[in-house]
Amino acid sequence: MKLGREWLATNHSILRIHSSMATTPFVKSERLQKLPPYLFAEIDKKKKAAIAAGRDIINLGVGDPDRPTPTPIEDKTRSQDKK
Repeated sequence: MKLGREWLATNHSILRIHSSMATTPFVKSERLQKLPPYLFAEIDKKKKAAIAAGRDIINLGVGDPDRPTPTPIEDKTRSQDKK
């Protein structure tokens, strides 16, 4: 993100304060610590460990819909819908 000169001139003191603030470690509250681990994060850890150990993994995850479904799969789905 490019910041314009006007924005920087207006907010330079905020940036200076933010960059000089001391960082403290994040401590989870007692209630938050009682929550179970996120299931899919745990599965992902196990998958990465198996891959690192040299095992072949078939990923049946949902994936990211960043690309369209391949045309042959769409065509086959449409032909099965017509039956």
